[in-house]
Amino acid sequence: MLITYMLPEVDSVGQQKIAASAQTVLQAVNNKNWATATQLWGTNQGVIEQVSDHIDVYNILNRAPSSQFSSDSKADTDLDRSYRRMMAKLQADPLTTLMNGPIRQKLGIIPTNVTWGGQSNEVFSSLSVAFMQPYIDRVDFLLSQGVNVTVYSGNLDLICCTTGTMAWMAKLKWSDYQNFLSSTRNPVSVNGQVVAFYKHFKNLSLWNILAAGHMVPEDQPVAGLTMLDRIIGQ
Repeated sequence: MLITYMLPEVDSVGQQKIAASAQTVLQAVNNKNWATATQLWGTNQGVIEQVSDHIDVYNILNRAPSSQFSSDSKADTDLDRSYRRMMAKLQADPLTTLMNGPIRQKLGIIPTNVTWGGQSNEVFSSLSVAFMQPYIDRVDFLLSQGVNVTVYSGNLDLICCTTGTMAWMAKLKWSDYQNFLSSTRNPVSVNGQVVAFYKHFKNLSLWNILAAGHMVPEDQPVAGLTMLDRIIGQ
């Protein structure tokens, strides 16, 4: 099943373009051409940005930073553009400034050619063959071994959308999955406001974080911390 995400910024023509592009990704996945699937996934995101006036795939309520597109050239590959799309948001992270500034000076042993985050492009490229592979069977294995597994999804995330999360979880073969589906879905409130919904059975938990995109700790830090506290304390 091909999951499509209807956006208010996209009309029927744009939706058709997105679906056609997504179909090429699905074909590559079905053929197990993993590196190609990752490249086409990057192309698909480019189509989404084009027809939506650069919606932020991290959070559909935002516009993508202009830095993601400022260095586009004909020489760029889809993987290059995907890398910038994924990592440009993090380049302005205060943690980057901290690690490449005061921490570097404090340690005094970091070579001049090594920077915090400087290897991210190489890592992203190396993992391109694994990025689009399904790992449902490995989640099934962890569950069968009694390992605690927590899945969380921000409802404004386009990269790992909630509908897609539910779709892959429906393919789990874990013997208790139906019991998990039948378990009570509880709201999670912080200061009287519902920030998430939580479902749990045995060693599988699912968190649906409200008003959050891909970066839950950035969009909803209190909800993210509440979830982390629950995971650690379980």
